[in-house]
Amino acid sequence: MPRSSGEPNSRVDELWFRDGRSWYVVAVVRGKRVRRSLKTKDRRLARTKARQLIAELERRGPIALQVDRATVAQALALAERDARVNGRKSTWKTAKNVERLGAALGDVKLASLTGAHITTYIDARKSAGFANASINRELATLRRSLILATDAGLVSRDTIPRIRLLKEAAPRSGFIEDGQYTALLLHLPGYLRPLITAAYVTGWRIRSELLPLQWHAVDLAARTIRLAPGSTKSGDGRVFVMTPALYDALSAQRRYTDDVQTHTGQVIPWVFHRHGRLVKSFRRAWVTASKKAGMPGRIPHDLRRTAVRNLERAGVPRSVAMKMVGHKTENMYRRYAIVSESDLYDAAQKLAALQPSNGIAAHARAATQS
Repeated sequence: MPRSSGEPNSRVDELWFRDGRSWYVVAVVRGKRVRRSLKTKDRRLARTKARQLIAELERRGPIALQVDRATVAQALALAERDARVNGRKSTWKTAKNVERLGAALGDVKLASLTGAHITTYIDARKSAGFANASINRELATLRRSLILATDAGLVSRDTIPRIRLLKEAAPRSGFIEDGQYTALLLHLPGYLRPLITAAYVTGWRIRSELLPLQWHAVDLAARTIRLAPGSTKSGDGRVFVMTPALYDALSAQRRYTDDVQTHTGQVIPWVFHRHGRLVKSFRRAWVTASKKAGMPGRIPHDLRRTAVRNLERAGVPRSVAMKMVGHKTENMYRRYAIVSESDLYDAAQKLAALQPSNGIAAHARAATQS
């Protein structure tokens, strides 16, 4: 291909057909090596586009060439900052995804990122035992990073590889029966029991809504708990009127908090704490207690599903139940309104009570005899 009519050090090094989709050009412009998709399968048109591309890059100058030096790590940093600046409740998840993606892909140039890089990453995560759902959350973070990178001018939109999410398993359907819940409380450390009771009754999210809960949001006299607008995943405020079990648990927790404050001389703002220190993780205690309670494999989020199921069983109107547990859409609420096997047996018994079973049996005998 002839050299560009621009500066003498601008030239096309390579032009090739890749993946059966498009011609790509590798060129040197102003002494910098660049790589671009020409978005055509026609070789003659690709040559024309290559000349036009070099002329445009020369016209725009050094700023246009920065896109070829940007890395995936820079794009991931944009996604992490975006989550933090917008105050998303999932910021901690985004940070974890950024860390994992950065370790594997951080040094890759954005302009050189291909579907093969992503496929290799997916294979490595699956080999490490991660489920498709977990990998998809990481891929979603990568996708968001690339979008932000294009908005920032770090990479051309036509060079971004398409990211296809994996097929996920059906949503979890675990829940905790009354007997299991009682056994679970017995095997949990004392400082965790009020927290688990609150999660079982309210269905609120443990990590983002219950663990950060402070005493100014709890009114024992009015028997209410409030979450301020902006403190929930949906951004909406929420009020929950305590049941007797929840009131007893929080009253005992208030007395425990007062005792700790008296002995330590410190003010404890959090409702759920361990000797005055904020509870950040209790995975080991949960796994041990759930095994002893005969429900291995259950996770804390099953408490949220259980609360929704209990509201359904109690006949609470769906619009009210959604407000109580913090579901913004009915579609999401229905995912949590799980029908258990015991519910199906109860339904069968109720149906049997309405049917004239003796008459049906007599009719069946008559039909057999005839």
